[in-house]
Amino acid sequence: MSLAPDRRWQRFTDTDYRCPCCGKAVQGVLDVGYDHPDAWPHASYRRTGGTVTVGQDRLTQDLCSMGDRLYLRGLLTLPIQNTDVSFAFGPWAEVPAETFQAYRAAFGTDAEAALGARQARLANALPGFPGSVGLALTIRFSGGSDRPQFAVQPPADLSAAQRDRISFDQLLDIYATFGQDLRPHLGEP
Repeated sequence: MSLAPDRRWQRFTDTDYRCPCCGKAVQGVLDVGYDHPDAWPHASYRRTGGTVTVGQDRLTQDLCSMGDRLYLRGLLTLPIQNTDVSFAFGPWAEVPAETFQAYRAAFGTDAEAALGARQARLANALPGFPGSVGLALTIRFSGGSDRPQFAVQPPADLSAAQRDRISFDQLLDIYATFGQDLRPHLGEP
């Protein structure tokens, strides 16, 4: 089965489509990133225009240290059912000091790929997946400009979603939780 016959999907992926009632353009699949781990108590780096340093706590767009807690940002990809398209969250993972130091030293280079797979914990609540903060992850590093890839370990629902794919309606639900309810602009299937 393909989503191709679904009129909502057609409108969603058509770069020229505009909602007939309001003129809203729909951009297709856009990833959702997080500015910081949920536990971060200070301002976002986006609000301050760059690195945030408060005492010993430090946040950049890719790394975060908060006391003895260390984080890095990556991608958690969810393939969409009946398509060859994927959606990705850009959440943070809490990592051990050894992983943090190794990643920081190899960051943005081909040496990053040699870090292999590392264990971590998801540091953001993801809409549609209750209890996602703290889920066990495997991080795979690829190097260069690619963000690390997060794979949720079973038996979590989020792990099943990575394996079995999410529906188009689940994707629309995720966007709605971020204040972008596209359903009224896409019409009927």
